[in-house]
Amino acid sequence: VVALGGGSAMDCAKAMIYFSGVPAALVAIPTTSGSGSEVTDFAVLTHEGVKHPLVDPKLRPKVAILDSALVEKLPPSLVADGGFDALTHALEAFTATDANAFTDALAQGAFSEILGSLETSFRGNLAARGRIHQASTMAGLAFTQAGLGLCHALSHVLGGAYHLPHGRLNAIVLPAVMECNARVCGSKYAALARHAGLEGRSDTMAFRSLRNTLVHLRRQLGLPGSLEEAGVRGQVTQELISAVLADPCCRTNPLPVTAPLVGQLLEKVLRG
Repeated sequence: VVALGGGSAMDCAKAMIYFSGVPAALVAIPTTSGSGSEVTDFAVLTHEGVKHPLVDPKLRPKVAILDSALVEKLPPSLVADGGFDALTHALEAFTATDANAFTDALAQGAFSEILGSLETSFRGNLAARGRIHQASTMAGLAFTQAGLGLCHALSHVLGGAYHLPHGRLNAIVLPAVMECNARVCGSKYAALARHAGLEGRSDTMAFRSLRNTLVHLRRQLGLPGSLEEAGVRGQVTQELISAVLADPCCRTNPLPVTAPLVGQLLEKVLRG
């Protein structure tokens, strides 16, 4: 089975093989730079307005083919959404509870490359798009082993509820989640910041520099800072909170995920 397309197309192909029971080999050829699905054990399916993340080694493609020519004509909005998704994959993999020395190396390398190239890729630089295409796959290799975190859990649920692009939701949610997680993994955020060339004499200052850089990048890419800014008028409900808590990405978040924490974050990202 050959899957040619973005994350949704590759995830659909994964699920078709998985649920059919037919032992077919999957060849994944991404035409966007973001999901990393071409090398991961993850697939996300939407059913009746709910996004269901599936995690199983059987979902991993046998072959991934990266061709940067396939992303040369991507519209800027897809570059922004996909790029922020890949950036979030790298950051969450670096701080995930299942991270190790190998995933850290991939996550750091991917994060630094994407952070330094995404704005120029957004402006149409083809060399930058090629670098991000590779870095997105590196981030996928990192998070399929290390896991993700609360940012992705929130984005999965909010995407099913409000039908916004996944990467755009990550851009909205990530800074707020980082503020919470920094209580237990501030030193890792600082290490990631310094590896990417950001300054900060103390870990607290390095973390602040990292967060502010991501907020500035979000603005440069024309991405919203809240759901309200994205045109969504929602409210925090017990149903949303329960759905976030049930997402498997919560398991590897560095800070234990509780209902009050999720409610607080939902309120923050809804209003900004």
